[in-house]
Amino acid sequence: MEFIGYLVSLCTLIFLHSRLIQVAAEDLAVLFTVEEGISAGLEVGSLGDDDVLPLGLDPGVRVALKYGLLPKGYPRSSLFRVGEDSGQIFTREKLDRESLCGYDPVCDLDIQVAVQSAISQFFKKVKVTIRVSDINDNEPTFPRQSISLTMLENVAVGSAFPLEEAEDLDLGVNGVQLYEFLPTNDGSEDFFSVNLTKSDVGRNVVSRELL
Repeated sequence: MEFIGYLVSLCTLIFLHSRLIQVAAEDLAVLFTVEEGISAGLEVGSLGDDDVLPLGLDPGVRVALKYGLLPKGYPRSSLFRVGEDSGQIFTREKLDRESLCGYDPVCDLDIQVAVQSAISQFFKKVKVTIRVSDINDNEPTFPRQSISLTMLENVAVGSAFPLEEAEDLDLGVNGVQLYEFLPTNDGSEDFFSVNLTKSDVGRNVVSRELL
């Protein structure tokens, strides 16, 4: 009898372990996209929306769901809070993309939310990714306020002189798109042009003969 009892216990343990693996495999993932600069206290998205998180539950079970953050292993959880009854996700502070992700082309903030029923054994973990999109909120700056270039008076037209690249914390279409000279009183900017290409950034080119 003791041997049979041991087999039953072992089978039960194996069965429970299999159930745990199956539940983990069924964890869900949701993606919300917001623009950087969103203020504290604003809604990012809602897991209570059946279109966002389809669970296939009866309406009576769905309305009884409870939501809560699972911060372990998800350090970005401190940036958000979740409505226990609504499943709405709100920011706790203003989201600044550059301070959160620097120059990374994609800024994804991952959190994990537990979804469980108050009237049944339903339980799910949902990985929520908040993608923070870039906006043009930074001005380009040069490393130095002034740059001096020396060239001969008989320098050939088309000669190129490198300029220091401007730095812009914004990315893509929100980054540096154009270099141009500002008008001067003596019109000296007419003697030069500035090229901007991916391989030749900020190059000053003599466009006409220097007098």
